[in-house]
Amino acid sequence: MRYVFEQLLLPVAAEYRPELVLVSAGQDGYRDDPIAGMKLSTAGYKEMAALVRRIADRYASGRLVAVLEGGYHREALGECVAGILEVWLEEGLAVESGEKVPVAAVHPQVAAAVANVKEVHRRFWPSLGG
Repeated sequence: MRYVFEQLLLPVAAEYRPELVLVSAGQDGYRDDPIAGMKLSTAGYKEMAALVRRIADRYASGRLVAVLEGGYHREALGECVAGILEVWLEEGLAVESGEKVPVAAVHPQVAAAVANVKEVHRRFWPSLGG
């Protein structure tokens, strides 16, 4: 997911410069969720939350709204939500996310899907051109 955020969300956010960031905060991607099978961990949700907060802090003066939806593993739902809120409420959160995920570390189907999304959307978002 970090690769997807780095390749798609962050460049488009930098180009669009939102005044408000809205998040559909579903936890159905959690590794033990019986529906999605995405295998995300609580740490993964926290990292995505940090990247979303980075966008809100950088472009929207910290304006960030989330709506809780989805998530069918009851124990994990609370853990993931608590992790997200912990990140969003943290003072002095680092703006930069560190080194980017190397494409070699990404599942080939994910890399191909991201490439396809870029191909379709680059005419609307020049930041996806590369």
